[in-house]
Amino acid sequence: MNSVSMYNFATYFMNYEKYPAIMMTRAYVDLLLAEIALKNYGSTGKSAAGHMNDAVVNSCNWWYMLNGMSSYRTDVAALHPVKSVADITTYAAQIADDFTAAVGEENKMEIIMQQKYIHVNITDQYDLWAELRRTRHPLLEPFVLRGELMKPCPERLRYPSSELQLNGENFKAVQDEDNYTSPIFWVPESKRGTVWYLDAVLPLNLPPY
Repeated sequence: MNSVSMYNFATYFMNYEKYPAIMMTRAYVDLLLAEIALKNYGSTGKSAAGHMNDAVVNSCNWWYMLNGMSSYRTDVAALHPVKSVADITTYAAQIADDFTAAVGEENKMEIIMQQKYIHVNITDQYDLWAELRRTRHPLLEPFVLRGELMKPCPERLRYPSSELQLNGENFKAVQDEDNYTSPIFWVPESKRGTVWYLDAVLPLNLPPY
């Protein structure tokens, strides 16, 4: 519908006195369990779709809780929306249904990682970067820089200049990987060389190229 959205600054920027340091959440664990169940890494006691349902419910509850901690402009309803358990239940069920209907492991992983991206975006950007490199999901929309369509895919950061002086022997052993494009050792072989950007979807208002 070409609608425009933005982050709720009552939750984030005007909540700095109470906003917690986030180590782990129930929703994050649910999403890990969904991947474990999907890939048959172990028995979790639920189906992957069941964990997806739980993840959405717990994520929504988490963000409503954080928003409720903020005392900024509580007179503005848009900044402090009222939680609807019925709406959350319906939304969670729809995501679980979409997950069940998705064909193949990669398409199901796309849905898992979309929800993980939504859940911890901004608050845990480094973990999201690690997950993007590990899974190549979720697929992001390319962006335009100075009129050029960009799909950057940085695999790592460069080592600090002090590494050669302080850890010279080990640094020299991997010196040829000291760049932005060599995958970290834990990136699966099947994911190396692939990017986490959509191929067919163009940003809005961008002419064909």
